[in-house]
Order: sequence, then C-alpha cells, then structure tokens
Amino acid sequence: ILVGVVIMLVQDWVLGLVILIPTLPVAAICAAFEKRYSSASRLAQDQIGDLTTVVEESVLGIRVIKGFGRHRSQAKAFRKLSEDLRGTELRKARLLGAIMSVIVTLPELAIGTTLVLGTVRVADGDLSAGTLVAFLTTALALRWPVDSIGFLLAMSQE
Repeated sequence: ILVGVVIMLVQDWVLGLVILIPTLPVAAICAAFEKRYSSASRLAQDQIGDLTTVVEESVLGIRVIKGFGRHRSQAKAFRKLSEDLRGTELRKARLLGAIMSVIVTLPELAIGTTLVLGTVRVADGDLSAGTLVAFLTTALALRWPVDSIGFLLAMSQE
C-alpha cells in the first residue's frame, strides 16, 4: 500500500493528495467505531455465556426444574436473555454496516473527485491522459487491500 501511495504521489502530487484526503476522516471514524464495536462485542460474548449457562443448567437439571414447576420461569429467563442477545447482535450489525459504508463511500468519492479533477487537468494540458490512466489504475488497485484491511479490523473484535 505504501509503495502504491508513493507511486501515485510521484505521478501527480495534486491528485495524490486528493486521493489521500479521506484517510484522516476514515481513520478517525474507525477509531471511534472500534471503541463502540468492541464494547458491543464484549457484551454479546457475555450474553452468550449467560444464555449458555441457563441452557446448560436447564438441560442438566430438567428433572428438578419439572419437579418444582420452574419450567415457566426458566423459559422466561431464556426468552429474556435471548432477546437481549438479539438486540446486542442487531446493534453490532448496525455498527458494522455504518462503518463499512464509510470505508467504502469516502474513498469512492475521492476516486470520483480525482477522475473529475484529472479530466479537467488533461483538458487544460496540465496532465497527460496516460498519466491519469496510470494514476487511476494504481488508485483502484489499492482499493481492494484498503477495503480488506478495514473489514479485517472490524471483524477482529469478534
């Protein structure tokens, strides 16, 4: 990734800066996301543990539960824990969807802006069409690794 950034800056430093502008907002948003997502992920792990404990105790002590007529209270406890876990998992999914939209949208806007600015510069004679094509090819080649790193960082909290 670093080599690709250097290549883009050498090809045309103005377009290189336009491509690099989203890195700061994306990094800041990812840092804020990491804190929120890690707390939600930890909560989900704790809730899974609690739910597993209730299920295990119910399975192992089914005769005692039936004998004392506690099956309704156990079912309510299971239902409550599973609803809480569902809510937490939905919160995690919303957070993941939000961060992925940022990770995808901001760089795409930068590439679009680079294309427009590059086209204007080619029309003005400040840039050759070949340099613009080479620059955009390099930028698009770097797109997949950056997306993958963002996704892996997001999923590392699981």
